[in-house]
Amino acid sequence: MRLYPFIGGTVCDLRWTLLAINGMRDSVHLPKKHHRRQDFRTEFLELLRRHGIEFDESQVLV
Repeated sequence: MRLYPFIGGTVCDLRWTLLAINGMRDSVHLPKKHHRRQDFRTEFLELLRRHGIEFDESQVLV
């Protein structure tokens, strides 16, 4: 894939720190400031609730 080197170069040019890069054929995920609003666990719990998935909060990502 030529997309990842391009993204890496862009991130470097912007003097950002690329923590990880991955994706599928139709999308790319760059974890930069996304979790500054809420941590991953909080976001994951909200996702479970939104989709009506039953869970024991004390057992999720502990």
